[in-house]
Amino acid sequence: MASLTLSALTRRFAGRAAVDDVSLAVADGAFVAILGPSGCGKTTLLRLVAGFERPDAGRIAIDGEVVAGPGRHLPPEARGIGMVFQSYALWPHMSVAGNVGFALRMRGMGRGAIAARVEAVLAMVGLAGFGPRRPAELSGGQRQRVALARCLAMEPRLILMDEPLSNLDAPLREAMHVELRRLHRESGRTVLYVTHDQDEAMALADRIVVLHEGQLQQEGPPQTLYDRPANRLVAEFFGRGTVLPIEPLGPDGNGRLAARLFGAPVRLRWQGSLGHPPAAAVKAEHLALQPPEAPGAGFAARVESCAFAGRGYRLRLRPLAAPDTVLTLDSIRPFEAADAVAVAVTDGFALPGGAAPAAG
Repeated sequence: MASLTLSALTRRFAGRAAVDDVSLAVADGAFVAILGPSGCGKTTLLRLVAGFERPDAGRIAIDGEVVAGPGRHLPPEARGIGMVFQSYALWPHMSVAGNVGFALRMRGMGRGAIAARVEAVLAMVGLAGFGPRRPAELSGGQRQRVALARCLAMEPRLILMDEPLSNLDAPLREAMHVELRRLHRESGRTVLYVTHDQDEAMALADRIVVLHEGQLQQEGPPQTLYDRPANRLVAEFFGRGTVLPIEPLGPDGNGRLAARLFGAPVRLRWQGSLGHPPAAAVKAEHLALQPPEAPGAGFAARVESCAFAGRGYRLRLRPLAAPDTVLTLDSIRPFEAADAVAVAVTDGFALPGGAAPAAG
């Protein structure tokens, strides 16, 4: 196990910062997900930690030991890191046991010790007895388990995972989420996990780091990022929220901000500061349909489309006060296009950063 500290870490390609002044502390034994859209710098950050890239500025320390920084660059094999790739990276001509034990043989470990270690880690990932098989005989999920076993066999102090489940179908990904949580709990290893999937990040991680254009936007427990986004970028990406303009009226004395949204009164959670122009982060579950004739029903809107979604219906609608805005919410009954509705806002968060994206 190991702690990880990134200090003002920067990496540029052709003059553009892929990782831009990122500072982060990962506690010993933590499971941290690096989350963000394609091209945000997630994989570059992981490669810097692994030692495959050299930072242009800043430092990386593992357990307090500087492994990368001005005048110092420890090679990947000297960092005590295990890596799990998206592509599995298994040798097709080797057996499962051969793949898992390959690096141990390169270390000069004895045959008996290798066999015992391989058997133990295969059992840990639920593949006891699979040692003689070849990768071609395995399913995608089983191949990924072999890749995990190979990593665990090295007893790394830090495990890096780069989109390891993206090649699997949805049911298998969910099953692997359970396995990864179990493996993390049993091994106690520190994990840095790159993903573009917010649901996966929330299912797996103790803490989540959101990156955008190489900059760290927000870091914290999943619940915090979901309920209290730091800025518009996090609000729109995390939890598929919508950022809407508001007219603030003032605190209501109960830790909430009284405001108007599309002319209707709302009460929003907030942290005591507002940007300019003020805005609110609202998710689909914060919106409730009301009869248009009900007193104080909410803001008026018109249904644009209604689609069956299994247990109910998914509506797209446009507020009459802002016809260029499209909102999505769920309903237990269908509506017709152009139906008039009223929408009550049951919750939301007043963004301290306002409606404009934050720069870091």
